[in-house]
Amino acid sequence: MRRGLLLGFACLATAAALVAQDAKPGASVPSAFRSFVVTDDRFPPKVTPVKAPEDRDPRDRTDKMHCLVCEYGLNPAVLVFSRATPAEDGAAAKLAKQLDLILQTREARANSFNAAVVFLTLEAEYPADAARNDKGEFLREEKAKQVKDLATQLKTPRLAFGLAAKASPAIAEWGVADGDETVVVLYNRLRLVKRWNFAAGAPTDDEIKAIAAAVKVESVK
Repeated sequence: MRRGLLLGFACLATAAALVAQDAKPGASVPSAFRSFVVTDDRFPPKVTPVKAPEDRDPRDRTDKMHCLVCEYGLNPAVLVFSRATPAEDGAAAKLAKQLDLILQTREARANSFNAAVVFLTLEAEYPADAARNDKGEFLREEKAKQVKDLATQLKTPRLAFGLAAKASPAIAEWGVADGDETVVVLYNRLRLVKRWNFAAGAPTDDEIKAIAAAVKVESVK
């Protein structure tokens, strides 16, 4: 039953997990998680180059509010949350590169492994964040462009890249504390496997390799 589950069933299963707030391995994931999906290149477009929304694959969630947790359902997945400004030399980018390598493997594809990076840089959820720059332009669009530019630089099309608020009930439920800059959550069958929390300046390259090794093991379970 792990594959081919209807999205609605996955959402129901995730909603049921709301009652479990235990952060220990084996506990249910705390909630669904909606974000603004800035870039989703997981599904090749129907028409290339893309000139209109209808040219995209219907499963492509680019420029849409979407719950990736609901979409992934019971399949193994890892979410990377980052409060840092998107940068190619940042921890989130380095993690994305490692995760994309795992997603390329035959074993991970066969096991429907998933991964996403969500940048927590908005003052409120998209599109409610109405903050503007000196030119009167919405900062949310500027921040979305930063994420899109990073995704283009990284060339990691197997990951979705999202944008969400710096603080929210969902963020707190997923264990992202105020002092955390990067948080990695690995789960399978909607149950927590491991979570790594890092303040600014971390994780190190060695810690990123260790995370990737743990994720690779879980991606084929």
